[in-house]
Formats: sequence, structure tokens, C-alpha cells
Amino acid sequence: MKQVYYDYDVYPKVFLGDREQTVTVKPLGIRTAFAKDKAYTVQVLKVNQGNMGPWPERSGRATLSVTPDEDGCLRVTAYFEGEGEYYLNINDGDRRLATLPVYCLAEDMAGRIPQRGDLHVHTCRSDGHDDPVNVVSNYRGHGYDFMVISDHNRYYPSLEAIQRHGGVSDIAIIPGEEVHLPHNDVHYVNFGGTYSINALVAGGPNDEKAGDDLAWRSLDGKAPDRMTREEFTAMIEERAARVPLEHHSERMSFAVLEWTFEHMEQNGGLGIFPHPYWLCQLMQLPEEYTEFIYRNKPFHAFEVLGGENYYPHNGFQTALYYEMREKGIDHPVVGSTDSHNSSAENNRNSLICSTIVFAKENTREGLVSAIKDKYSVAVDTISTEYRLVGDFRWIRYGAFLMENYFPIHDEVCRAEGHILRRHFAGDKQATAILAAMKGQMPALQKKYFDRVVAAPVAGTEEEQALDNDLIATCEAAYEAVVANMDAYRIADAVEMIRKMACNGISSADVVDFIGEPRRTAEAHFREVTGRSIHEEIDEIRFAKVFELLKNPRQSLDSLPDLCGFKTGVALRKAFSLRTGMSMRDWRRKAGNICGDSPVQKALGTGGRGVNKSRNNN
Repeated sequence: MKQVYYDYDVYPKVFLGDREQTVTVKPLGIRTAFAKDKAYTVQVLKVNQGNMGPWPERSGRATLSVTPDEDGCLRVTAYFEGEGEYYLNINDGDRRLATLPVYCLAEDMAGRIPQRGDLHVHTCRSDGHDDPVNVVSNYRGHGYDFMVISDHNRYYPSLEAIQRHGGVSDIAIIPGEEVHLPHNDVHYVNFGGTYSINALVAGGPNDEKAGDDLAWRSLDGKAPDRMTREEFTAMIEERAARVPLEHHSERMSFAVLEWTFEHMEQNGGLGIFPHPYWLCQLMQLPEEYTEFIYRNKPFHAFEVLGGENYYPHNGFQTALYYEMREKGIDHPVVGSTDSHNSSAENNRNSLICSTIVFAKENTREGLVSAIKDKYSVAVDTISTEYRLVGDFRWIRYGAFLMENYFPIHDEVCRAEGHILRRHFAGDKQATAILAAMKGQMPALQKKYFDRVVAAPVAGTEEEQALDNDLIATCEAAYEAVVANMDAYRIADAVEMIRKMACNGISSADVVDFIGEPRRTAEAHFREVTGRSIHEEIDEIRFAKVFELLKNPRQSLDSLPDLCGFKTGVALRKAFSLRTGMSMRDWRRKAGNICGDSPVQKALGTGGRGVNKSRNNN
């Protein structure tokens, strides 16, 4: 997160343009506090109007003198015209205190809040790694407002995730599946459809749980009758005869796609064409056939970013999208991870794409409607610099959000994801914390998107009093357990260290996982564990070193790689400092002795450097 947001809170960050708006600048510490009764100069500058020197005639500029209010906040009132990003330059005389970005929107964005999510995710119910609810926890922890479980051939895992989650947090879980029907090797994602497409043909993997049970193959207990594979084949053969393609396999495939799309229209979902440039030795689809599908549109949205490496996969899909736009063929775009493993130690390689949807509701209906109306932009975070794909209007706005809103948003999500994971593991205290945290995200959105979000309708005095009591109770509960959230994060970090210390993990990796500034992360880690992050990593590494040294057949040259040290010199030096002897001398002197070795005495019987129970086996 930008340093400026540790110094100042700015709200609202986003609002409708062509009107006057008041922006509050709240200092977040003594160092950045505004002096009482002192006038500060605030420049209001529209970013796309150019620098003032060479372009003095351009509009979207104002210079104001502002004095702090009684609460210590500056309130900047100005007229913001059009749509685009503005800078608020806060100046104390000739000294620039801060540059604070805000964004104004056109009228069609009234009521639309950015929701970041994933439209293509797998679990252990098909070929993924993680339990459905653990996937939900992982995604929430990484800043996703919505997600779908889209397991191969199976719709019911998404319903399972919805049921087990039970609405305990603010993440929206959307029903879905990846569709694989006979006679078609083109993958297809059913996002938000009210019934399973896979289950319409009997005999597939969906039958292992769903079968004829409407409760597991539909969201509302309604779905068309199923057909046998033979009936399906006959129907597709008849439709394929009308497809203007040379090859029989492609005619059959396209007939299936058209039939699937008709059902997507019927079940109120979003049909997505995913990863056509996926390389599995060879390209998933013939390129000419990909372009035929793209031109003839048997889908609602194009998965322009779909996980994997940027080139050739996402890069080629991006090029195809823009080339087709030049030819007048314009589809809504989405970005998805296609994740098969969202667990903590692997998320850098899996949670790399997303979609920002400008939706009026973070619901199935709201998300589907917004994407169909092209209120979405795809986001790629595979590299250190994010990429956005879509309409230039949404790229500009999305870039502002990625810099100035989502880092704050993600801090809330990170805490919630950790607590969710504990809740699903049966931690009753975590369940209580979740109840206190519920509603945080809507409140954050109301704060930062004022006048974009509709104002709440006032209730009776009695209802308002009850609301105030509830808010007070939730705030008190949250304050009481906030320290435990730090403890949960650190507990997960310790678990990560135990799994990966010998694989070369660094202190910086752990800090990044905790998701706090380095000093804060180190302080929280020491408070909970009594050690620094580096010390904890060393304890695990040396435990492995001592374990391997007890095997006289284990080569000393192999220890650095096996125990996470960069070089043999680094290990030998660290070992000498720790024990006062060389590894060879320690092995010769200690041998297979467990309880009385100099190292165990140095570490103390309560240390984690040597595991007695393991050594006694």
C-alpha cells in the first residue's frame, strides 16, 4: 500500500462528476496532523489536462485555502467536472505535504461499485487441490469479493460451497461449473447459471452426486429434463448438419456450443469462452476454429486472461481481443485464475488474474448483468506490475482502483480470509469474530464511494436505536478480538515456515505472506512467537541439519540444499557460530546421541531445534 495512505485517510475516493463534492483528508498520526487554525493551500488538478505551465488554458484546476475543522481534518470542497482522476496537492507554504488521488465518474456509474472476483476456479471435487470452503477462504484472503467454484463436469461443488459458507462473510459465492459435453473439446464456463448444463446429459461425472436430484444440479430446484447420451448425440448430429464448417468434428463441437449457449440464456447465467490459447503440448484448439467461435459468438464473455504465464497464453488472447475489436467484434472480457491450487504456499503461481466488475450488487444477478453490459475489466497480476485489458475507460479507472483503493480493501479481506479458514476448521472464537466483521466491506465501500452508492433509507427512531446498539456491540466485539487476528496471521506464517524453511524461503517471503510493513510484521511475529522471523527459519533449518547429521551415511555436501542454505560456506559458518564446532566434529563427538549432545543443551530441551520423540524412534 502507498505510504501516503498510512499517513492520511481520504474519503470519498470516488464520486460522480460534473458537480461539487467535499473530500475529507484525515491525518493518521501526530507526524501528519494539521496545525489548528492554520490555512493550507490545496491544488485541485485533473490529471488528463496536462501540466499547468505549457497548457494554462485547460480546465479542471483550482487552488483553495483550507483550514482544519475541529476534528483535525481538512475538508476540500471543489467542482469536479467530467470523468477521470484528480490530484489533491496539499501544501504547507512551499512544502508539499501529500498528493492525494481521487476519481470522478460519469452518470451511468451511479450505484456501481467495483467488485473484484474470479469466474473460473477448481477444487478437489474435480482435479483441484483444496477443499471448496478452503478455496473460498484463500480467495477472500487475497482480496476477492466474489468467486465461483467451476469444477470440471460438476455443478454441485459450487452449491456445496454456498451451503457450507452460509453467508458468514461478505464474499459472494456464485454457482457454476466448467462444461464438458460429448462431441466437444472446447471448454466452456457456466458462471451463475441456475442449473447444471453438464447434468442435462445423463452418465457424466455430475451423476456421482447429483443424478436426478434437483437439489444438487440446480440453484432453485428447477431444471430441464435430462437426456441419454444417445439422444444427445442424435440431436447434435441434426444441428451440426447446419453448421458451415468443413470438418465434422468442428461442426459437432460448434453445435454443442450453440446448444450450451441457448441454455445459458435460459438459466440466466454468463457463458464464458476460456483459454483458447492454452498450450497442452499443442494449442488447445485449431486457431481457425477459435476465430470462427469468436466471430459467431456462442458465449457472453471472453476469458482474455486465464491464469498461466503471460506469453503465449494470455498475450495471444489479448492480441486476439484487440484485433477482433478493430474488426468490429467486441465481447465483454473477464480475467480468471483457472486455479487448481489456491493454498497459501502456492498462491503466487495461482491467484494471478481477476476481473473488476462495476456492479450495482455483489450478487449472481448483479454480476452477470454488469458483465453482459460490458462493465468489467480483466486484471493480470502475474508480474510485479499489473496489466489491465478491456475498454480504455475501464483501464484508466481500474488502474486508479488498483493503486488507491484495492490495497486498503485487501487489508480487510486478508484478515477475513484468515478468520474464515479458522471458522471452517471449527474454531468457535473465529465464528464470533466473523460475526463482528460482517458488514465491514459494505461500510468501506460506502465510505470511499459516497454519492456513487445509494444513501440508506432512514428507519424509525426505535429501529435506528437498535441499529446503533448493534453497531456498538459489533465494534466492541471486534476491538476485543482484533489482537487475535494478528495471532492467526502469525500462526499461519509459522506453519508456512515449517513447511518451506528448507526450500529456501526468506524473511522477505514471510513478511509478504503476513501482508504488513516489515517492521510491523516483525514486531507482531516476535510478540506471538518470542523469536524473529529469521530466528524461526533458522530453528527449522537447523532441526533438519541435526536430524541428517545423525545419519553417518548422509553426505555433508548434500546438507545445504536439503536444509535451505544458499551455500556450503554459509551453512558451515552458521553451524560453527551455533555450536562452537564443525559439522564433522559434531557428528564424530555426538554420533547418534539424542539427549546429551552439546547442541541439544545449547538449544534447551524446550526448543524446536531437536525433536526428542522423533529422535527416539
